[in-house]
Amino acid sequence: MTLSADKLTSSKITDIEVLRGLAVFGVISFHYFSFLMDHYHSGQTGLLPYWGTWTGVDLFFTISGYVIGRSLLPQMQSCRTFSAFYLEAGAFWLRRIWRLLPSSWLWLLLALVLSVFCNHSQIFGSIQSNLWATLAGLGNYANFRLKYHFLDYGVSRVYWSLSLEEQFYLLFPLLVFVMRRNLYLLLIGVFLWRACSVHDYAALLFRTEGIVLGVLLALWQSHSSWQRLSQALAKITPVSCPCLRCYWWPCLACWAVNIFMISIIRSQLWR
Repeated sequence: MTLSADKLTSSKITDIEVLRGLAVFGVISFHYFSFLMDHYHSGQTGLLPYWGTWTGVDLFFTISGYVIGRSLLPQMQSCRTFSAFYLEAGAFWLRRIWRLLPSSWLWLLLALVLSVFCNHSQIFGSIQSNLWATLAGLGNYANFRLKYHFLDYGVSRVYWSLSLEEQFYLLFPLLVFVMRRNLYLLLIGVFLWRACSVHDYAALLFRTEGIVLGVLLALWQSHSSWQRLSQALAKITPVSCPCLRCYWWPCLACWAVNIFMISIIRSQLWR
């Protein structure tokens, strides 16, 4: 069972929303244990200090790669001329701009205003660092700035993940148009490069493996092996099980791979 790109983009998919809920839970849990509990030193949990719950962000990336890939790939792969590509890519970029930038820019400016007028305790950091952080958020290079200014970044450091996603939105249509049917080879190469590269804190700010896995999942759904696997699972799984739908179990499988990779990264960072 698959959904057309039109149906995917015109209605919310329950399974995807549940996965987003799991990702939100992971992000909230990470920040709770990181800032409100000294779990890395007290050993209050077993697995959490090892791979943390930063994988909630990776699940967000996996979902984003899947949803964008599932909706954009059929449109972009049908473009045979640059003019057709320009129209499709331009429409995609405009949709992303209107969906993300108004609210993200609003909160960036609000954080800057608070750092100027409501910062007697310096809890928001210096005005200068917040000004540069605002520019980084507006220019979608917050992850690059955070790499070099972690301690004095400013209050809007969380924009590193949004910047990474928007960099993906900018480059992905170009890669689809240029690579065509060889796109999967590039994506596999990126994933293997990320898996084999040196993992440090900076690597976490540029971890594209979640997005890559999501796009690979979208590509796989057009292959006959996807249908055969879905039919095989349908024979051994109750019909009412949500994992039979096209989104739950593959995205969770991608998340599991990310958990394994993050476990390696975090074991190197906090050992």
